[in-house]
Amino acid sequence: MRIWVYRDLSNRLANEPDDGEMAWDAHRLRRKTLHELLDADSDFEVLEWDPNFDDEKSTHECGLLVLALNWLGFTTVPGALHAFLISVLQGVAVEVVIRGTGKLIAKLDPRMRTKEIGDAYIQLADQHKYTCGLTVQSRYIW
Repeated sequence: MRIWVYRDLSNRLANEPDDGEMAWDAHRLRRKTLHELLDADSDFEVLEWDPNFDDEKSTHECGLLVLALNWLGFTTVPGALHAFLISVLQGVAVEVVIRGTGKLIAKLDPRMRTKEIGDAYIQLADQHKYTCGLTVQSRYIW
């Protein structure tokens, strides 16, 4: 699972630059919030933190996280084994992905509403790619 998380971009509405105090506060708050949400949650394993989250030279609009779902004993497995497990356990795997995505959305949503993080986009990969987006204004799946 890949998730792109934006920082709050309210600095632009306030006509403040992306290297101004509001942008820096939002950049650091996003990092802190994501660590609070994911570090202690055994259902998710962060496989990759984008270096943009920790950059202290520039306030990046967006950063990427790569997550594994650790539900029901599942974790990330190599390609061939993954394909075999999906074919054998497709119903269980689909349920794990559905529940995991739902839990992640439930964790992110309140933090978006309080502007601790900005918009987030989740991409799931199987035979097809699905993208679920959350924005401060709306919730949608395509």
